[in-house]
Amino acid sequence: MRPQLLEIQNFLAFGDARVDLSGLRGLVLLSGEHRGTDVAADSNGAGKSALIDAICWSLYGKMARPRHRAEDVVRRGAGADTLVRFIFEDAHGRHVEIRRYRKHGKFKDGLHLEIDGADARGSSTAETQKRIDALVGLDHDTFVGSVLYTQHPLRGRFAELADDQKKELLESILGVEVLSRARDLAKKDLRANEASCARVDARVQSLTEQVRWLERQRDEHAARASTWATEHAARRAHLDTQLDALRAELEAHAHREPALSDLGDARLSDDERSARATLLEADRATRTQDAAYERRLAHARAEESAAAALLRHLREDAGRFEVLGDLCPVCTQSISADARERHLASLEEQLSEQAGRVLAARRAASELTAERQRVLEEAARRREGLEARVAKLTQRAEAVRLARAAHAAWLREGDALRARHTGLLGERDRLEAEENTLGTLAERAEAERATKAAELDDATRERERLEHEGEQLAFWDRGFGPRGLKSYLLDSVLPLLNERARHYGELLTGGALAIQFSTVTEKDGDLEDRFAIQITHRSGVDSYALLSGGERQRCNLIINLALQDLVASRAARPLPLAIYDEAFEGLDRTGVEAAVRVLAEAARSKDLVLVVTHQDSLRDLFAHEVRVVCDRGRSTVETVS
Repeated sequence: MRPQLLEIQNFLAFGDARVDLSGLRGLVLLSGEHRGTDVAADSNGAGKSALIDAICWSLYGKMARPRHRAEDVVRRGAGADTLVRFIFEDAHGRHVEIRRYRKHGKFKDGLHLEIDGADARGSSTAETQKRIDALVGLDHDTFVGSVLYTQHPLRGRFAELADDQKKELLESILGVEVLSRARDLAKKDLRANEASCARVDARVQSLTEQVRWLERQRDEHAARASTWATEHAARRAHLDTQLDALRAELEAHAHREPALSDLGDARLSDDERSARATLLEADRATRTQDAAYERRLAHARAEESAAAALLRHLREDAGRFEVLGDLCPVCTQSISADARERHLASLEEQLSEQAGRVLAARRAASELTAERQRVLEEAARRREGLEARVAKLTQRAEAVRLARAAHAAWLREGDALRARHTGLLGERDRLEAEENTLGTLAERAEAERATKAAELDDATRERERLEHEGEQLAFWDRGFGPRGLKSYLLDSVLPLLNERARHYGELLTGGALAIQFSTVTEKDGDLEDRFAIQITHRSGVDSYALLSGGERQRCNLIINLALQDLVASRAARPLPLAIYDEAFEGLDRTGVEAAVRVLAEAARSKDLVLVVTHQDSLRDLFAHEVRVVCDRGRSTVETVS
């Protein structure tokens, strides 16, 4: 990259400035001057570093100084329309023009890139920036850390960077940051591989358990199927035995059919019912006749009783006549003998009549009783005959009923035997129709086990593939890691870095300062990867922090020059630019002269070396000078010589 032109509008302290860099070669002094009576400084704050920031901002959209906001680049008095236009010639001789805008009225925060006058922008600002980085050959951090020596300790003072920052900058210089990205990708793929392995392991474990469970299920179903088959055969044999026994029982039953009575069931029943009805009718007639005799006897006895009572009464009257004599037994009046005789005769006649009536009533009752007895005896004999007939008919009917019941029982027994036979036949049919589903379950379990076993084989092969892939990724993780290729590459540049540091140490300090780069350091008795700088002074000081300000400045120059040489040795094309901002700060006259000699030597291998300083006494040491003038807070580039 050979700078040709730098144009600035409203950037930091600059309003409008134009610096033609095409004619400048070698060691160039960048000085500053204040004009005006209200400034208590010679060149500090004039805008020298702002000019360097303009170059850096045009290339990367960031200044060399860290922790600034994007809008900080806009000149405070203008508030808008910031533009930095930078033109340089690339390694192929092409003119590259970069225009970067901030808060511009027309181009906003745009970024334009042209190569030989043709638009070379990408599809986005980020893509355009990548193209600029490729044209320059360095990214921002590498540019600032190796090409640009600034006043900020975390940029130009490499020794003050943290170990990881030093290592990151060296990786960028060596172009091995791609290894970090490759390691990140390898780590990402390794984590994905580990996650996949975990998933596959879980699947293998799950499938293994499923296969084992299915094997147990298959074996259990097979054992139960065998038991079922044995039990089924035993049930079939037992059923056949029952059927044979039942057939024999049916044949024997057929020969045991009972004979029915010769009398028809209907005639036997009618005769029995008729005989029983006749018996009942005779009983009713006997009872009716006996009741009639009972009434007649009662009437005869009543007449006998009435006649006997009248007879007693008459006898009592006769007795009273005997006792009373000539007195009337009724009125107790005296009666005559004739009347008494007539009355007694009447009583005797009445007594005789009544006694005859009593005897007649008794004879009638006795005759009725005898007649009743004859009738009852006749009825009894008739009833006995009827009862004998009924008993005989009942006996015969009972025999018929018993025969019929026995036949019915025989029929029922036959029906039961045939029903049992039918049931056994049906049971046999059902038994024959039964399928050994347990065998089917065993077959299904085996089929599913085979499927799962195949899946397990696939998962096992997938796990083996992932394990092999994981081993490869782990290899690349280590290979791309600190102890891998990067460590090898860093180790490979140590001889150059140490040789150049020794060379510049001799030139700047006469060998008083010795700087040694290393990638391995000892900690707690163990060696670990760590990019370190060992600084020793002939006075015995071995710590950067304990060096004086001038010695630290010399140390920083040595390291920066060594890094620039490393960049030059590693670059696919030379980077003919170096910028030193206040590189002489803290150096005495002897140190400054030595530093200028070293920078002059560096300038012989570069097209342009810009040195920013406020020490006017150094002007005679430079062939060219670019002067930045600040007048009332507005900076311009006034003089180029």
